[in-house]
Amino acid sequence: MNFISNDDKIRPVKLFSSLMIASYLLISVPVFPQSAERKVLGIATCASSACHGAAFPHTKSESQNSIQRNEFTIWSQDDRHSKAYDVLFNERSRLLAQRLGIKNAESSPECLTCHATTSNRSSMGSRYALKEGVGCEACHGAAENYLKTHVREPHANAKNGMIALHDPQIRAVTCLRCHVGNENNASHEKLFGAGHPRLAFELDTYSVTQPAHYRLDDDYIKRKGDLSSSSLWFVGQWVQAQTQIKRMISTKSSTDFSNYYCLSCHHGLDENRWRLQGSDRGHLPLNIASLQMITIALRSIDKQKAQSLEQRLGSVSPEVLSTVTKDLQNWERGGLKTLAAQVKAQNLVRDLIDFSQKSPDLRHYEVGEQVAMAMTSALSDLARHHSTQASEILKLSDQIIKTVDQPSRYLPETLKVQIAKAMAYLPPEALKVH
Repeated sequence: MNFISNDDKIRPVKLFSSLMIASYLLISVPVFPQSAERKVLGIATCASSACHGAAFPHTKSESQNSIQRNEFTIWSQDDRHSKAYDVLFNERSRLLAQRLGIKNAESSPECLTCHATTSNRSSMGSRYALKEGVGCEACHGAAENYLKTHVREPHANAKNGMIALHDPQIRAVTCLRCHVGNENNASHEKLFGAGHPRLAFELDTYSVTQPAHYRLDDDYIKRKGDLSSSSLWFVGQWVQAQTQIKRMISTKSSTDFSNYYCLSCHHGLDENRWRLQGSDRGHLPLNIASLQMITIALRSIDKQKAQSLEQRLGSVSPEVLSTVTKDLQNWERGGLKTLAAQVKAQNLVRDLIDFSQKSPDLRHYEVGEQVAMAMTSALSDLARHHSTQASEILKLSDQIIKTVDQPSRYLPETLKVQIAKAMAYLPPEALKVH
């Protein structure tokens, strides 16, 4: 198991293919909806050794601030986004394009939308090149208006088009444009049918497994704040749930089979999965895994909200989902970040254990996958506060992730057993019935 250490943040890193392969997507969704008129200048404008292209991180005294100066170097060497364009030339992409009737994946707007920073020629600056893949501006925003001022006038960055990724809600929306998509997408069903990898995302896990190119120190936290892993996870689930609901109830996507649990159909008949207790005989259940995760978290924050959401999810339909969307919007009026800050790791671990032992929905791989990632976020927080048991907790976290490493090997009972082991690390007060 590998570890990432960023001051007080310690997380296990398991780059298993079923999750991380979704870094390279093919979804038709605007990359810069907030600044279509601004030009993408390209990584060359960031890569100077005096800016973000240093070979090694600068100390705070060298840089006179928290900027490490090697952000480009980290991205180019270790960040999978830098390879997003390259994969369009491999055999899998060639076959996928052929099946979709696309001449060349590497020049198709449908592919370049998420495999490059921009595919809009009117937005390309003179130094921008498609081959850079998903570069700095894909996430941070087109740099035309902020490149010259972002150091000396940081207060004007947002106005000039820089995306405030330190805000977890904005980060989630930015990531989900490609890692899940929204109601404006081309059909996921067509993409998957042609051979595109299944899409999966969880904000905290993906934030950790991508190499950090910032220094999380007291200065950073003072300027931009910090959330626990459990809270960041909650924000991601909240935004992802809203995004998926919009896809499900939109006219364009209502008949898209990718809105359902994949393994409801894609499984071996010899496994007799349809005979599993509580399975939906003759009915395809919608993938509402993120909504179920929100329900679990709300149990210890607001029991009434949790019960209301759980009741609605008992019979899912477009009408019910529309009501759920309104509920989520009302509940976050006090600030999603404020709500997320109430998510405590020990309570989340307890309630995830309870859900995994009682819910028949764990039979769905997508639910098990989200439960496993949620547990790793919560266990990460527990490990930080239990230094004497940290290595044991992180080892368990890795074992939990391995149970959802491959959909074809997923066994709900195995996941249940591993998750139940987390009970040993809970303090007595967390075991009380909420």
